[in-house]
Amino acid sequence: ALYLYRCYKRMKEPMAVREFKAFRLIERQEMAEATHLFVFQVPFGKELNLPAGKHVQICFTKSDGEQVLRSYTPTESSVPGRFDVLFKVYPGGQMGNYLNKLNVGDSAYIRGPTGRLSYKPGEFSVSGRKVICGHVLMLAGGTGITPMAQIVKAVLRNSGRDTTKLTLIVCSSTPEDVLLYHELVGFAEKHQ
Repeated sequence: ALYLYRCYKRMKEPMAVREFKAFRLIERQEMAEATHLFVFQVPFGKELNLPAGKHVQICFTKSDGEQVLRSYTPTESSVPGRFDVLFKVYPGGQMGNYLNKLNVGDSAYIRGPTGRLSYKPGEFSVSGRKVICGHVLMLAGGTGITPMAQIVKAVLRNSGRDTTKLTLIVCSSTPEDVLLYHELVGFAEKHQ
């Protein structure tokens, strides 16, 4: 009975704030040099239901017993059965190197949602304080584009009732280095 209850609870809420759960890697793509997009499976074909502006935490335990924990903002979490995480592998970086060794079919331990910021049409909540906004200016560089992309997608997904205007400035060494470039340009062209 306990097993069935846990299965039911996992089916109802695929992610928990305080408990790390195993999510299976179902796809991996190299986006740029040392930058990868991983697609994790959400059990039972459910949506992750991650509020816009929130992130997840990924954890692994090193051989000496030390836990390594890092936060990532999924670039996509509204598609049933999956969510995407973009990350960079830095020389000597613990989490990026750990993730980079995962093969399709392996699992990572993830919890969430975490973070103090969330967004719903026309309104940010920052540590419980509401901020009404009509125009949002976003500045990003490197993998810092992921929280911005998440907000952009949330606004565009609700374009019928969300009139928030967005300006995104991305800093990069070269245009080719801008992560998610084609996706973001596509959004701009479609929603001018």
